Amino acid sequence: MSRPNTFWFWDTDYFRLKTLELGYTLPEKWRKRIGLDDLRIYVSGQNLLTVDKVKIFDPELPSGSGQYYPQTKIYNVGINVTL
Repeated sequence: MSRPNTFWFWDTDYFRLKTLELGYTLPEKWRKRIGLDDLRIYVSGQNLLTVDKVKIFDPELPSGSGQYYPQTKIYNVGINVTL
């Protein structure tokens, strides 16, 4: 009698913070004092966090696809100004 083999089964549950953006628009009374119509400051990021039990591969990688490059973390900081 043959029993199913579960040796290669891995728990692939994961949590990923893929994209996040935080921004702040200065209140109108402050903007008018410095002569601007709009001023927004922001920070954003991609591929910021992955929590998983299996650390040797990307959990979004299709099975059997072999080698891969890890997800690159990207950080952005910016200012939007309207005169």
